[in-house]
Formats: sequence, C-alpha cells, structure tokens
Amino acid sequence: MHWPSAFQFGCSALALVFLVSGAWLLWMIGFSAAFASNWASLEPLSALLMAASFFGVALLLFPSAYYALLRLLNKPAPDLRAFLRHSHPALWIWIFPWVILVGFLASQTAITSILILPVFHLFGVGLPIGWVVYLATRNLPLGSPQRMWGVFGCGLVLAPAMISILEGLAVLGMILLGAIYVSTQPALMTKLMNLMETAQYAPPAPEEIMQIFGPYLLKPGFILAALALGAVIVPLIEEAVKPIGVWLLVGRPLSARAGFAAGALSGAGFAFSESLLLTSNGTDWASLVVVRLGTGAIHIFTTALMGWALAVAWKRGHYHRLGAAYLCAVTIHGLWNGLTILTVFDQLSRMLGEGAYSLLIGRAALIAPAALIMLAVGALGLLVFFNRRLTARRPTAEALGDPLTAASMAADPETQPGEKML
Repeated sequence: MHWPSAFQFGCSALALVFLVSGAWLLWMIGFSAAFASNWASLEPLSALLMAASFFGVALLLFPSAYYALLRLLNKPAPDLRAFLRHSHPALWIWIFPWVILVGFLASQTAITSILILPVFHLFGVGLPIGWVVYLATRNLPLGSPQRMWGVFGCGLVLAPAMISILEGLAVLGMILLGAIYVSTQPALMTKLMNLMETAQYAPPAPEEIMQIFGPYLLKPGFILAALALGAVIVPLIEEAVKPIGVWLLVGRPLSARAGFAAGALSGAGFAFSESLLLTSNGTDWASLVVVRLGTGAIHIFTTALMGWALAVAWKRGHYHRLGAAYLCAVTIHGLWNGLTILTVFDQLSRMLGEGAYSLLIGRAALIAPAALIMLAVGALGLLVFFNRRLTARRPTAEALGDPLTAASMAADPETQPGEKML
C-alpha cells in the first residue's frame, strides 16, 4: 500500500463526490427556477454559474484521483502533458477576448445568459490562469503526472477549504470585537434594536440600511479593522496555506526549479477556485472576470515564490530565504487587498456624501487602479523573470545532482537528453 497515493485518492474522491453532488443540486435549482419564470428572469443565473463552477473544479480534480488510483493498482499511467504541449498554451490568451465578448453578449438577455454563460464562465476564468501558469512553469520539471495533478488539486480544493476555516475563525473574532464595541455605544445599539423590530414586519431596503449604518462604517476605527483583516490577517493566512501542494512534498527530493513550478501549480488551483466562486453572482459577469485577471497573476506569483523558497529551505537549509519570501508574498498580497478595500470605502463615502472621508480616503483610492495594474503586471513580469533564471541551466546538468529532475525526464518519452522540458 502506497499511503501517500491512498491519501491523495481518498481526498480527491471525497471532494469529487461533494462537487458533483453540489453541481447537480444547483443545476436542478437553477433550471427549475428558469422554467418557473418562463426563462424571463436572471435570478436562476447565479445558481447555474455556481453549478458550472463546481463542475469545472470537479473536472480538473478528476486526474488527481485517476493517477492516484492507477498508482495504487500498480498500473502504468498515461502522460497527458504531450496533449498540453500540442494545444499551444502560449496562444490561449488570444481566445480570452472572444470568450469575454460572447459572454457579454449572452448576458444581455435572460435566456441566453442561462443557456450560454455557464459554459463561457469556465473558459473566461480558466484560460488566463492556464496561460499565466504556462508562462511560470514552461521548461521547468513538473514531476510525474500524479504529482503534477496532485499539487494542482491541493491548491484547487484543499487550500480553499483550509483557508475558509481559518479566515472564518478570524472573521468571528472580529465580529466578537465588534459586538463588544457596539455594546459600548447606546445610540448604535438602539438603532440596531429598532431595525430588528422593523425587519419583523417589513424588511428594510439595502439603501435604507446603508443610510443608517454607513456613517459608522466610515469611522476610522472600522476602516482600520477592515484593513487589518483584509490586508494583514488574510494575506498571512493565505500565503502560508496556498502552497499546501508543496508543503505535502516535504521529505522528497525537490529542486528549486521543481519547487517554483509546484508552487505555481498550487497557486493556479487556488486562483481558479476563488475566481470561479467570486464571479458567480450573475451581475456584471464580463467586468468581474476581467478584473480577476490581476488577482490570478498575484496568487500564482506569490505561491510560486513560496514553493521556490520551501524547496531551497529544505534542500540547503536557507530558512532565512523562506522567511523573506513569505514576507514578500504577504506584502504584495496585502497591498493588493488594501488598495481594493480603500477603493470600496471611497465609493461608500461618495455614495453617502461624506466629503471629509472622501477627501481622506479618496487620495489613496485615486491611485488604486493604476497601482493595482502595476502590481498585476509586475507579478506577471516577475513570473517570466524567475522562469528564465531557473531555466538558464540545461536540465541534464541539474539532473546529475537532482534525482527528481532525472526521474521526470526519464518519465517523459518526448524529452531527449539536453532538451528543455515543458
């Protein structure tokens, strides 16, 4: 019994059952609502987009379970990487604008949104992530197919599950602190009680709720709490957990090149799951998918950096580099989240007509779009830079002292001695 393969198969199979069942249930709910509204309402779209997301994640998780099962049965495993090479992943990004265009046109009517948009949802999110991870991992050793899909599957399912639990606990802690603060504010407590009594008979509109509590949300204390949670705590959690696919390779011979590639795969899995879920609300689909481009590049770069640092720390004992890489990843992620949060508060202050807060926050929010674009482009450029630096040496030279690279080259029938790998 190969216990790592048994663990990989068990976790993948359990996640597949959950994802396929959830997708089927959401499809039934979405199409039932569509038939009930005679295909004239956009309300079922969110459920159908979520169903497509569950199905897409399950589809990409299946190879992990498949290769692990073949290992347990001691059967030869086909290598699908040749298909990936022949599909020319460097050209995938040119399909993306057409996917966005067709998705945008389909979103203009209810029936085309319901029938067409769920399929384009998967390609709209997946194509740019696949392109970025190709730029990060080309010519780097990816290991066996089982390891490659297992690392990707960890980022796809295991990392989001662990992060959701940890971030949920952090949010509960912030809510507890907020409840303590509210208990010291009699005026705010009275407004909450009145709102709860009113909601029993007639639920208030979101605009009314925002007018009541908006000024409290713009207080410096709340803004600092939101920044502490979103720009500090969340990056600290995510940058430690996202490379879970690399963490599970501890004790194995892992070169710096292979660690960088494994980190990119794990980060790509997490970026795919997160982007699918966060763009499944059914409103402004095209703009949301385009905005998520930068987030995907940030996730893949920071996780690849952590994968490289973990491999270097395990192989050479350079744990100071691991600490520096973690600090760098958290800083980049924190800047991204912090600028986004300030933009949201600026929009809120403008909506409420709070000029003082708009002046205070608006200066930072004014440069936020340009800064976010620079961060995304910088992350993409650094991925290409690291990839070129790591592939500067020929694989044969590194394989002399790297059994993992040698095994990867031997397992790939299309890789000849002296030839660079995918």
